[in-house]
Amino acid sequence: MDARQTHSTSRVHRWIQIAHEVSMPLQYRRLALLLVALVPLLGSCGFQNQIAPQPDPTAAPSETVAEATSTPAPGVDQPNVPTAAPTVAVTPSLPARSFNLLRTPYLEFGVVSHLYYTDRTRILALAKIAGFDWVRQQIHWKDIESSPGVYYWNELDHITDDVSANNVKLLVNIVQAPDFYNSANGKPSDPRTMGNFVEALVQRYGTKIGAIEIWNEPNLAVENGGRVTDDDAGRYVELLIECYSRIKAVEPSIVVLLAAPSSTGVRNEQIAIPDEDYLRAVYSYKGGIVRQYFDAQALHPGAAANPPETLYPDSPSFIE
Repeated sequence: MDARQTHSTSRVHRWIQIAHEVSMPLQYRRLALLLVALVPLLGSCGFQNQIAPQPDPTAAPSETVAEATSTPAPGVDQPNVPTAAPTVAVTPSLPARSFNLLRTPYLEFGVVSHLYYTDRTRILALAKIAGFDWVRQQIHWKDIESSPGVYYWNELDHITDDVSANNVKLLVNIVQAPDFYNSANGKPSDPRTMGNFVEALVQRYGTKIGAIEIWNEPNLAVENGGRVTDDDAGRYVELLIECYSRIKAVEPSIVVLLAAPSSTGVRNEQIAIPDEDYLRAVYSYKGGIVRQYFDAQALHPGAAANPPETLYPDSPSFIE
């Protein structure tokens, strides 16, 4: 086992300990165990969007692990203009749901892709030859919504069409709010603005999108508009609740992912909050309400500066 595998395994074991500390449901602890086997193999993994009705609260969700990607600004297309966004955020009052078991006929894998303005035919063909079931594409919300409620989809239309035509499943990761919702392109102050966006996204593409990950590494300041505090975990939960509710109202089969935190032990408002602390805060917010508003927890168990002779988080090494 190499250094990356050793560190990834120890980090997942630590996440399992956190799951017990915050009374995380059994299905999420099982998810962490599955990641021990998957992390050394792939930069990202996925699951089929078949959801079997299982009222058993001990059922295990599928998993995803993915790297961050970037998206060039799309070109100009005819805009869609939905109803203007409201300005005050509230938590939707949806009934509690039973956790469902995400079933697949076999263990499915995915790969991070860069599909904007490139030879998608070649990329998707190679992904299929390699045996991948999923591709993950990060999209920049700010490059699609030019003004409140005005969307220019353009290149994303071609991406979703090409992925679908190649019989590969698409996981979309949404990041970077337009500057009129957050001047530093971090998470929007009003969750309903992103709710409007994901609803329009799902209305346009439907089941051409198999899964949506809401934000990326929200425990990093750079992903949060330049500053991050413990209170941001609660704000992220409110954002996830809004997006989950809006997505499921349009297309219930789409899998919604709680964003993967960055695997960092740094605590500095200008840099990051440790992933363990962030997950504790997320799962503790409002008595654990988040558990009703996602289908799978995404994780980024990075291995930087943690060779086998060190022990994370008690005795980690550091990048000089």
